[in-house]
Amino acid sequence: MKHLNHIGIILCLIGGLSFHSCSKYENDTYGRGNSSDGSSFIELGTITAIGGNKEITVEGDTYGTSHIANSRMLIQQKIDSIGQRVLYLYRIDATGKHHNGKYIHIYEIQKVLTKQFLVTAESGHLGNDPIGIVNAYVSANHLNINYSIYTGFMGGKAVAHDIHAAMKPDAVLTPEGYLPVELFHHVNGDESGKESQRWASFALSSARPLYGSKTKGFLLTYPTSSGKAVRKIDIKPNTSQTP
Repeated sequence: MKHLNHIGIILCLIGGLSFHSCSKYENDTYGRGNSSDGSSFIELGTITAIGGNKEITVEGDTYGTSHIANSRMLIQQKIDSIGQRVLYLYRIDATGKHHNGKYIHIYEIQKVLTKQFLVTAESGHLGNDPIGIVNAYVSANHLNINYSIYTGFMGGKAVAHDIHAAMKPDAVLTPEGYLPVELFHHVNGDESGKESQRWASFALSSARPLYGSKTKGFLLTYPTSSGKAVRKIDIKPNTSQTP
C-alpha cells in the first residue's frame, strides 16, 4: 500500500480527534493507514451489527469486518447506530477469538457525517459557502469526502454547518462515465475562525438509479472563495486488504 505522510497529519487534525503520536502514522487517500511499526491502524468504516451481548461489529473500507472487543466504549459515546460511518484508530486484539472475523481494540473513534444524496431540481437553499476538498474516494457503499471548512464560535458555542451532496433529477453520465454531483455548504451564520478538516460519507444506494454499473466515477462541483471548482473522483477496484 502506498503511503502519503501529509494525509496522516490531516487525519490527526480532523474534528479534534487527537490520535496520540500521530507522527507515527502513514495514510493514503482512502483514509486508511498503519503505524510505522505496524501495531495499529486508522480506518474509515461502518457500524454493521450489534450482537445480543452488545458486541459491535464494524466493516472497514480497507480491512473488512472486525468485532470490537471494547464495544462498551462506543455505547457510552453513543456511537452504536447501525449504518453510522466512523473514523477509528485501533489495534488487532490478539487475545480475542471469533469464528467469523477478527477482534480489534479501539483507542479513539469519531462519528463521520453520514448522509443520503439529495435528488432535487431546487438547490438554492442548500448554501453556497466555500468548502475545500482534501481527498475523496468511493468505497463499496459510499462516496467519502475529506473536506475543509472554517469554523468559529457564536456566543461561545460551536455552530453546526450543513453539508449536502445533490444531483439533478435529469442528471446523466458524462461521455466519460462520470455522474455530476454538487457539494453544498451552509455556515448557518457561523463566524469564520480556524480551519477544520472532516470526513463525510454519502450512501451510494441513495444515488440510484442515476448511479449504476456504467458509472466510472463522480464529477464533483463545489463552491470555493474564488468560484466553482470541479474534481473528478474515480471508482477504484476493490482495495480490501488484510492487516
